[in-house]
Amino acid sequence: MNILHEKWLPTDAGLCNPTEALLRATSFLWGRGDWDMAAFCLLHSLVQTAVVLQPNRCPDRARWEVFQSTPPVDLDNWLSIDLGLTPWQCDTATGEVHISRLLPETPGDHTLKKTSDIAKWQSDVVDRLTPAQATIALISDNLWGTRCGSGYRAGARGEQAVMTVLEPAKLEATLWERVWLNVLPADEWNDRQQRECSDDFSFPWTKPIPSASMTPENTHSLGILWQMPRRWRLCTDEDGLVRRAHRQNKGRDYSGWEKLHPLTPYFVKSDGTWTAAKVSAHTGFKDWASLALKGREKTRPATVVLAVLDWAAISTPLRMRCCGWALGDSGAAGGWVDHVVPFYFKTLDETDVIERAVQDADKQQYVLNKALKEAGISLGRSSEALITRAESEFYKRVSTNDFTDECAAWKSYLKGLSKSLFWEFVDSHRVDILKASRAFSRL
Repeated sequence: MNILHEKWLPTDAGLCNPTEALLRATSFLWGRGDWDMAAFCLLHSLVQTAVVLQPNRCPDRARWEVFQSTPPVDLDNWLSIDLGLTPWQCDTATGEVHISRLLPETPGDHTLKKTSDIAKWQSDVVDRLTPAQATIALISDNLWGTRCGSGYRAGARGEQAVMTVLEPAKLEATLWERVWLNVLPADEWNDRQQRECSDDFSFPWTKPIPSASMTPENTHSLGILWQMPRRWRLCTDEDGLVRRAHRQNKGRDYSGWEKLHPLTPYFVKSDGTWTAAKVSAHTGFKDWASLALKGREKTRPATVVLAVLDWAAISTPLRMRCCGWALGDSGAAGGWVDHVVPFYFKTLDETDVIERAVQDADKQQYVLNKALKEAGISLGRSSEALITRAESEFYKRVSTNDFTDECAAWKSYLKGLSKSLFWEFVDSHRVDILKASRAFSRL
């Protein structure tokens, strides 16, 4: 299957090849969030590669603006990239495994043997995929690079990394408009992504697997978009379906790519090194502050987000999609997380004020946690509701820069909300009223 020319991508405009999807569609319809975003990443990688390899196509932001709403007339020529015969596949892979091993949510062999709910697990395990489904599953597995068992090397971003992409706020935005927002002009790619490396770009599946780690010093900067930490070979049965694959342990070993994936935010660990931000069950406003605001010492938004914030010339409303795989221990089943949050252009002074507002919320949650624990030892975790309940109010104030008077109104709002939540949880758990009253004095 030629993934550049055949119609294999399900979209709201029907089955499309990549060029048609960019020109005609607004969304993918795989029925799985991870596959939808893997297809988005495929298109993003194709367009970004086309720009980097032919920098005259989009040398700077002035040219970038020309294509913001209207793709180039020769888009098909942009995507005429020689991917080779078997993208993301490894001809030497020999160990045969069930096709479900390509899916991160499938429990590992040990879990299948030990779980008490074995019948349900077995009934839920996918036993066949179409060639198109198997292809996007293969692409997704390598692009996300989420470790899920022995022999599965993590990708260049590390385990359970969150991906942030910018999108137009209008729901009818085309795939081109969504993808192009996250493409860097050639000059910005060179400034932000390029490292000293003499290696010419080539797709990883066209070269043998090296014994040394793949680092920014020995790998072209585009390599992080086309990573291949896994070795797979798909097998098609006589009926045209894929029921098994060949897997060989330990594909390419990626090391030293901290802060270099353009769609990934990073933070500083306690040992002083940078690592990719992890996906969480809900991207609350405390997480948002580190994903969407620049100028912070220990957190760094994705390169694409930083580039747009530095440019700050987009007049149309934007939003940010945060997604990724949240997994348990190695070999355990996991879940796909995907949410959309607001996005605003803020100056450094405004960022400082918002940062203090987040700290105020943290402090008030701590106080509420102490009061609830005093009222009933098991109630402390309920304090998390303060952050989720305050979310809409926070974003409303961010959008209007309404954190004046040293956040006095915001602090008053948080204090009133914490008092209301205290009695809500106390009443629902039938806590002794005298004990609750003493605890309430903390607030």
